[in-house]
Amino acid sequence: MVLDFSNVRIKQNGQFDQKQLETVVEKSARLTELICYQVVHIMQTQQRRGVFFFATTKKHAYEIMSHLPPEESAIILGDTPQDERTKILDKARTGEIKYLVNIAIISVGVDVPAYDTIAYLRPTESLVLLVQTMGRVLRLSPQTQKTNALVLDFAGNIERHSDWDNPILLEALKQTRDPEKPLVIICPRCAELNTDTARRCTGISHKSRCDYYFEFKKCPSPKCETQNDIAARHCRTCQAEIIDPNEKLSMELALAPKELDVIGAEYTVADTKSFFQIKCVYKCKDIKGASVYHYESFTPSSPKARNVFYGQFVRKHCVNPSDWYLHLDNRTKIEEMLQVACIPHKIVVKREDNKYNIKKKIFA
Repeated sequence: MVLDFSNVRIKQNGQFDQKQLETVVEKSARLTELICYQVVHIMQTQQRRGVFFFATTKKHAYEIMSHLPPEESAIILGDTPQDERTKILDKARTGEIKYLVNIAIISVGVDVPAYDTIAYLRPTESLVLLVQTMGRVLRLSPQTQKTNALVLDFAGNIERHSDWDNPILLEALKQTRDPEKPLVIICPRCAELNTDTARRCTGISHKSRCDYYFEFKKCPSPKCETQNDIAARHCRTCQAEIIDPNEKLSMELALAPKELDVIGAEYTVADTKSFFQIKCVYKCKDIKGASVYHYESFTPSSPKARNVFYGQFVRKHCVNPSDWYLHLDNRTKIEEMLQVACIPHKIVVKREDNKYNIKKKIFA
């Protein structure tokens, strides 16, 4: 899943055309939603501590926010007051906020060491800016004992800046290395010393990064067989898909229906351009006891949509559902109904089209 900014032109001042960026984002609203669900899933299943979202526009930032767990999310924009910005960053440092959305505010000078994930939903004009933003999640965090950082590039930035492993960047990478870890593995190709956890040599060979891998996956194509990083999904030479049997099994398990305990729910009504929408957020516990969120929404703007809303929500959540049937297009009545709507004891979810759909609700 990648937002396609390839046709957005760069103006003479070196910046992307803002109107063209807005057009791409508006046409990719559904994709933005799927990306957010994917990031939330990664954060919850991998028990990651915090993610910086980089949005394209102010409207895009709020759209991203609407698809994130509301209790654990916040947004910082250029017009966010300094005192509010400080409070948000303090909550991020304590772990109260795990999803932090911005446009270009959190590039330099922001220190939230525990955050270990970054998600790009905007293109960057320069390699320097890309490296600076990556630096937000490369900071050491002794308190949380952070051992890795995850970069989720949904805007094609790494592909756009093809020299992302430029020697200059590698020198910066070396500066983040733990000085207490001894250099014990010598590269047989360039004789550079590496730590015992190195997967690829960090040495410089012919003005580019050394191509020797200590751990690798071979490209499955018989004509290629290039060595790739063990986390690579596509071959760096021929772009063939690299499928790990264990990962495939994990994906199959992820696609199986899951029954989750519901520990809380929030029902709200929000305005849309043409009607109103009912949003439902279910806070659940996964098999490891971690909190996860699942969502569903209804827009009863037509007879068919009202029947769906009645069948999937009203009949299941309300003690006397027929009392509300004639008022499903009345926002005031809907808000009154949601005040007395029951919370399911369990829900059954299944992964479909890169997001989790609620397949069944179980009431006590």
